[in-house]
Amino acid sequence: MESPNTESNICKKCGQQNPVYATQCSKCGNSFYPDIYRGLWRRNLIITFLLFFVPFIILFYIVHYEVSANFKKQIKNSLNYSVEVNARVIKSFLDERKNDLLSINRINTINIKGIESKKGEYYQLLENEGWFDFLAIADSNGEIVFSTNNIRSNISNRDYFKKAISGISFTSSIFYSELLNNNVLIMAVPLLNSKGKILGVLLASVSLPKFYNLILDLRIGKTSEIFLVDSLGRFLSPSKLGGNVLQQLGYYEKELNPHIGNGKVIIHRDYRGKKVICAFKKFEKPPWYLVSEMDIEEALAPVNSLRNLILLIFIVFGSFLFFSAIVFSNQVTNLLKKLTIDLKGAFDDICNKKVIIDEINAELRKRLKECENLSKRVSASEKYIKGIIDSITSAMFAIDKDYHITYCNNFARNFFKIKNIEDFQTIFQVSTLFEDAEVKSKIESIFLKNLPFNIEKKSVLVEGNQIILSISGFPLETSGGTNSATLLISDITTNEQMRAQMADYEKLSALSQLALGAAHEINNPLLGITSFIELLLEEETDVEKKARAKEVLESAYR
Repeated sequence: MESPNTESNICKKCGQQNPVYATQCSKCGNSFYPDIYRGLWRRNLIITFLLFFVPFIILFYIVHYEVSANFKKQIKNSLNYSVEVNARVIKSFLDERKNDLLSINRINTINIKGIESKKGEYYQLLENEGWFDFLAIADSNGEIVFSTNNIRSNISNRDYFKKAISGISFTSSIFYSELLNNNVLIMAVPLLNSKGKILGVLLASVSLPKFYNLILDLRIGKTSEIFLVDSLGRFLSPSKLGGNVLQQLGYYEKELNPHIGNGKVIIHRDYRGKKVICAFKKFEKPPWYLVSEMDIEEALAPVNSLRNLILLIFIVFGSFLFFSAIVFSNQVTNLLKKLTIDLKGAFDDICNKKVIIDEINAELRKRLKECENLSKRVSASEKYIKGIIDSITSAMFAIDKDYHITYCNNFARNFFKIKNIEDFQTIFQVSTLFEDAEVKSKIESIFLKNLPFNIEKKSVLVEGNQIILSISGFPLETSGGTNSATLLISDITTNEQMRAQMADYEKLSALSQLALGAAHEINNPLLGITSFIELLLEEETDVEKKARAKEVLESAYR
């Protein structure tokens, strides 16, 4: 229940008015607030149970999928190995039987009648090897002229005869022979005379029981079996679980033939309708498929047993955990109740101190505003100082104790062509001026001896022009020592030139004064001389003397 106003709590169950601080109705005992602890108890119970259930789901997934996949992989590898081993055995057997026939396919005469001399070898091959049921010879027209089982027929329309008479050794598939009323496997090679000419065909029927005995059952499991099928999927060899040769398909008849391609490992339904893991391999000649299968139920039996064991463990431990979770949830709920009471007391104490905290916050806001104003003034002062520094017509650098440039004014940037101070690791890389031994020594002395310096005149060559600089350095001391310094470089070339010109002017002025004095001293006697000559000219009558006197007078005037 909730309070409808700030003055009282009205019980919605009985309508009784209760004080605002009441937690339950004084008349009916109805609680004004929901029991949050019961919901918390249920939530803790669910969370605790899920903490066990989620790992179980993960473990079940690992067992059901990962372990079963691993078992499938092992079974597939075993079946594939079985196929490979038997494929090599069958191929080796067929090659050996073909070589047996090739060892007796020549007769010493030029016509087929010479086979009479070879009959002993034919019978001896049957008795010694035992791999063939019978041997027969057909002439070039397909007529059987000799057979160890006394059959006579024309086989010119048979594929094995057509291949062999053309000079190609041929092994047929397993098929039902109406001539022999039995399933047979025929191997045929060309019959040659002493000159290598084909006279007919030598053929033999491989003993199927002995051939089937060659197929090794590696006994992977009770339902594992290995057999041969043709390209249509029909059995070419009997299977351990009841497959009939040439009468039954090697797969489930309601599905498509899975034995296609060169070979792979698949899962499908076999001729019994059971789901099996199957590995097969195709022979090139004859076009058979060697198939090795095993029921997937048997292959995954260990996984199913492990899965059942996990389910049993889950039931046992789940029950234990469920009851433990109930006890644990009760303990947690009781602890939360106690903590709630303590927190309520702390909250009441916080409310009582709220006014003090508000006053502190107000004072802090006031101080913060003052700090912001001070920061603005400091920022404005910094801009003003930087403006003054940038207006100085001298280059100024601020460096630290590692000689890194921390600041330079605009005049320094323009004078030394500095785009970015981060391009220089130390002040000595800015210009050859700072690489000068005297200048470098003076800069280092700021930090080594904590002394300022002043180089009044330093002549340097800049872009082909000789200029004169004044260099000063001042340490900036802190409580930790001298950590930075200021360098001031002034271009005094114009001042020096003006001083030199003033010195020249002073020398010329003194010289002119001296010349005026000397002229005065000379002019005094000349005045008397000119006066005397002028009188002499007036009195002299001799023309020659008078002419010389005029020359002297003119020289004196000059």
